[in-house]
Amino acid sequence: MSWNPIAFFYKNKPDNHGSVYRFFFLVLAISCFGAACSGSKPIARKVVQTPQDQQVEETTTTQAGSDEAFMEAVKEKIMGNTSRSFYFFQNYAKYNPRNATVHYELARIWLERNQVPNALKEIKLAYRIDSNNKWIHSLYADLLAYDGQYIQAANEFSRLARKEWRNPEDYLVREAMLYQKAEKYDAAIRVLDTLSRYIGEDDEVLLLQKHQLYLQQNDVEGAAGEIKKLMAFYPSTLQYPLMLGNLYLNNNEREKAAQIFKALDAENPQNLEVQYGLMQYYIGIKDTANLNHVIMRTLSNKQMEMADRIDLLVPFLQKGNANSEERTFGKKLAYMLAHEEPPHPAALMLYGDLLTVERQSDSALMYYKQVTEMDTTIYVAWQQILLNFAAGMKMDSVAYYSEKAIHYFPKEPTAYYFAGIAFNQLMQPEKAVPVLRQAATLQKDDNLPLKSEILSTLGDAYNAMREFEAADSSYEAALKLMPDNATALNNYSYYLSLRGERLEEAANMSRRSLKVRPDEPTFLDTYGWILFKQSKFKEAKTTIEKAITLSGNDVDGTLYEHLGDIEFKLGNKEAAVEAWKKAVEKGGVSEIISKKIRDKQWYE
Repeated sequence: MSWNPIAFFYKNKPDNHGSVYRFFFLVLAISCFGAACSGSKPIARKVVQTPQDQQVEETTTTQAGSDEAFMEAVKEKIMGNTSRSFYFFQNYAKYNPRNATVHYELARIWLERNQVPNALKEIKLAYRIDSNNKWIHSLYADLLAYDGQYIQAANEFSRLARKEWRNPEDYLVREAMLYQKAEKYDAAIRVLDTLSRYIGEDDEVLLLQKHQLYLQQNDVEGAAGEIKKLMAFYPSTLQYPLMLGNLYLNNNEREKAAQIFKALDAENPQNLEVQYGLMQYYIGIKDTANLNHVIMRTLSNKQMEMADRIDLLVPFLQKGNANSEERTFGKKLAYMLAHEEPPHPAALMLYGDLLTVERQSDSALMYYKQVTEMDTTIYVAWQQILLNFAAGMKMDSVAYYSEKAIHYFPKEPTAYYFAGIAFNQLMQPEKAVPVLRQAATLQKDDNLPLKSEILSTLGDAYNAMREFEAADSSYEAALKLMPDNATALNNYSYYLSLRGERLEEAANMSRRSLKVRPDEPTFLDTYGWILFKQSKFKEAKTTIEKAITLSGNDVDGTLYEHLGDIEFKLGNKEAAVEAWKKAVEKGGVSEIISKKIRDKQWYE
């Protein structure tokens, strides 16, 4: 028997110390002016290799520590020739090891090359020579931080802040960040308290940072205290009481949270964040009645996007117990959304899907049709209509709606596939073939099972038109894509048996289909019929009887007709006639069964 195929920190580099550069520009200008007036001779040079394998002009040994060599280094730096500048600074430092500036410059170049240990070595030399230079001191602190010495770096920024007591803000910020990095949260908070005296106690960023620091040490009251300060400084900002309520909720201080959210709800009854907060509170205390009341209000809030409202609703519809109070409540909410004015396609789709799951296909169709009437571009609605009609074997409706779906979605292969199924079932294979061929052409190889099913159904259509070569080619193409396509295996083998061709190959394919679905009555019928055609009548009878038993009350008349044919071949004429009569009662039999019964004779 053939088978119907319905089925995702601290990393700032040190500041560019602009005033140092301006100092060097000034020195360069004065030096060049002096050199021009004195008429000095040019410095003799020769080409050598730097550590970076770049060629630079080296001053002679007697001039390597001269002011001219220093200015040459500065000039190369200004021009962006870092490697040349580095070479001249190194040579100068050999003859002037007590020059803090040259060590500072070498440290910066090492840092640019990501050589932090070398940079730190040079800046320490500079700092020992001139600890009062804030640029040297600042780079020293930065390099300590780069090296992971957070506490020592914080201490250096603290010293810098005391030096720059009129404007210490930048150093205090860095000090606090380093203490946080070192997980010294109390020390970080104390630094931020000092910072507040300079930038104001009402600074939002500072208070929020202190809030985070308290949270990092699990000090809920300390964190709450900073939010309360924000609430006092900014009484019209809803964000801060919401933060406080959520802080209490997340730390199991539900009554404090409830007091805040209830007060906010009285003043802001349409605010979604307030409603979410109340939901979390009622979930925490297991107050279902009040929870449902808030959910109902939230889902009725048209300020909320429909997608978000549906996301809130879906968990109520996913419960395994169909009779649970939550599912009943969820269905009520889905109904409410679906009947909201103006209607929304997503809400209608959701309610239609819910009805489909509950096997209320006719009611579901009403909502899916309403979606397509509102918006023809939602293919999933068309697909659900086709699925529902196909499941109910209403093939005229499948053909009608697949034609409309093809009109709006001419490149959607499943629309053509449904049309092909419908025309096959309506005994119009000549209409099925062109739409199934189009479905096979449009369907990409990213869904091999579907493409294989399309080709198998095309084989059915060709077979009905008695174009057997095209039918066999379609089945074989389907099986090449999916060798275990049980439908293709069954239908191909069945039609071969009807033609009496390649019976052993047909039997092998039928057995393969039964390995995939061993208790499928239709497949058993096919195998039994092939055995019959091979004159293996006893095996055929056992197989057909198993198919009848597994079919239960839904047994097809074809099974009884085949059983009668087998009984006749076994010499049991009376049993054969009895089986043929049962076949007539069940329906779906051949045109000659009446003749078989009348003549008590088997006709092929």
